[in-house]
Amino acid sequence: MKAIVKAVPAPGIEVREVDPPSPAEGEVLLKVKAASICGSDVHIYHWRKGFEFLIPYLPVILGHEFAGEIDGLGPGVTGWQKGDAVTAEVARVCGECFYCKTGKFTLCERRNVSRLGVEKNGGMAEYVAVRAESLHRLPPNVTCEEASLTEPCCVALGAVRMAHIFPGDTAAVIGPGPIGLMALQAARAAGAQKTLVVGTSIDPRRLNLAEDLGADRAINAEESDPVKAVKEMTNGIGASTVFEISGSLQGVNLALDMVRRGGEVILVGIYPGNLDLPATQRIVREMKTLRGSFGTTSILWDTALGLMASGRMKVKPLITHRVGIDQGEEGFKASYSKEAVKALVIPS
Repeated sequence: MKAIVKAVPAPGIEVREVDPPSPAEGEVLLKVKAASICGSDVHIYHWRKGFEFLIPYLPVILGHEFAGEIDGLGPGVTGWQKGDAVTAEVARVCGECFYCKTGKFTLCERRNVSRLGVEKNGGMAEYVAVRAESLHRLPPNVTCEEASLTEPCCVALGAVRMAHIFPGDTAAVIGPGPIGLMALQAARAAGAQKTLVVGTSIDPRRLNLAEDLGADRAINAEESDPVKAVKEMTNGIGASTVFEISGSLQGVNLALDMVRRGGEVILVGIYPGNLDLPATQRIVREMKTLRGSFGTTSILWDTALGLMASGRMKVKPLITHRVGIDQGEEGFKASYSKEAVKALVIPS
């Protein structure tokens, strides 16, 4: 079969002919219908600093966001049959450590050695083997293309669930990428009355989409002042919650400027360096909360699929590019340049 492979610790990817996987005990063989290109896939493509931990696992098939149909069952698998439309969680957790027992599954140490498309072969291929216990059945009106965005949708939902948003609040999102656009929708579903999305001059398509998805304002921070905008929306107070999803160090400081005294900033982005913050003045004396949100939990997968099925989480408008495996590099380049909002690899 054909697969998109990260083969060496250097920029680039390869399209290779590899043997299809055979499902082991407790696994199913999934025929991939769609795999979505994540921001972390793009970082791996460019071999950004911080991904050196991948070296022992190379070569590896990329892709941790995917959906498809079951094509075969490994020994001991029950409750599933060939043709079932499913998506799958990214990683295995132990279920026994302190973090698993307290529901913080993304902090389980076992998780970070078992991620599909990272340490283990993923879904940017015609077939992938996944654990049956990680599967989630698609609602009848959710397509495989839409379901390939379930994992980033769960990341957005996890960030919003961590926040304290009440009906009538104002929420702001810095970074109008796929997770930011889904966080916008999740914040609205959680009760935010007013919403603001902030991007830059390379985000015009994404900012227009933010307004289509319900943002009260979507502004280019290089042309308008986001702090002034949010204060105009809140009688000078500021947003109750700001989600920083851009991964920009400047975005963190902007979030602290936009949030009201006593408000909260949820950090979701992956940052290239250390923050330099006047903590006493900006956080302690203004009683602002700064929290990190990473990954997701198993239960949110069904929640995300349910929101998609109900129409309260619209992911289809985010899908702007589709490429075959042979054209995978085009999809990565479109994702990096932000020409694409979300690019899918369609193996068939």
